[in-house]
Amino acid sequence: VQFIQPNPYYAFCLQKEPDGFWVAENETEIVGMAFSWFRGSFWFLGQLFIVPTCQEGGIGRKLLDKTLELGSQVNVTNRALITYPFNRVSTALYMRYGMYPREPIYRMVGDGAVARSAHKETESFNYEKLPPAAATIRQLCSIDEPVLGIPLERHHEYFLNAHGGTCYIFRREKNPEGYA
Repeated sequence: VQFIQPNPYYAFCLQKEPDGFWVAENETEIVGMAFSWFRGSFWFLGQLFIVPTCQEGGIGRKLLDKTLELGSQVNVTNRALITYPFNRVSTALYMRYGMYPREPIYRMVGDGAVARSAHKETESFNYEKLPPAAATIRQLCSIDEPVLGIPLERHHEYFLNAHGGTCYIFRREKNPEGYA
């Protein structure tokens, strides 16, 4: 028997949002997994993976049904996920559940030096490296709220404490305007 250390992000998600984390197994192995979370009235499918040889057995539908139970007791008004447009089977599954593509995904490639030389600097940002602390999470959530409509406190908690994680906040004058 081989034991595999779980992905640290999955372990964090399972600890923080156990009702949104589901695993499908056959008799001897894991054949699929799904993870969702919700904040307020927003439900998000973080991941849905099925072993390719098991993809036509209805496992994806069953896992999606289970993840949709998270937040079913509240008025979820928006469901979202991110998937690649070339993944037609997954896109069709999500559409059957009322989740339709909203934006095309573009990939841009170019020379960074050319882009930088074309940019006329009119305003500058100050930046600061932030420590993994509750005050940092509050600052980041203050940016999330007006942009996304929801705070991403658990995401910030994970990534701030992840090995090697670094966070910078960008300010114009003293006002926080973004983070990376």
